[in-house]
Amino acid sequence: MGWRSSLRHLFSDSSPTVGAGYRLEPHQTDTGCGYVVVRVADGQRLSWETLPRGDGIESLDVRGEAHRPGALQSPGFAAGASLTLVPEPNNPYDANAVGVWDATRSNQAGYLPHEHAVRIAKRLLKGEVPRCVVMWEEHRAGQRVSLRVLLLREDAAITGGPLG
Repeated sequence: MGWRSSLRHLFSDSSPTVGAGYRLEPHQTDTGCGYVVVRVADGQRLSWETLPRGDGIESLDVRGEAHRPGALQSPGFAAGASLTLVPEPNNPYDANAVGVWDATRSNQAGYLPHEHAVRIAKRLLKGEVPRCVVMWEEHRAGQRVSLRVLLLREDAAITGGPLG
């Protein structure tokens, strides 16, 4: 399924809701598609940099996707797809590395940024697993070239739409 088909699926479903105070809305530009977080109280669209981590909502770029262009085209990396975060304590380059994989762990997109991986790896190794979904997919020449993920604490549940 190409990214245009992903868009049809993305925009055909109702918008999922994050907790009681936030809502995810589908959004697209000329270069990508995915979701934006909207604060329900005032309808304000929040930029990914200002998402309320204290409310269990966080968005991060995936790093290293350029090394896996084929894997990135998998439908498992389309906007709204569930992902699996895998700590790699034996990684020879970074003992705190956290791999970003599709839900079936068949394809790896890349890694969480190092500056966040230390904190997230500790949580993962303690069994605290946040829900992780593709929030945004960027395109060039009809190909998916980068991802932004949305991490959600258990109490920041998403319902409806392609996210279930």
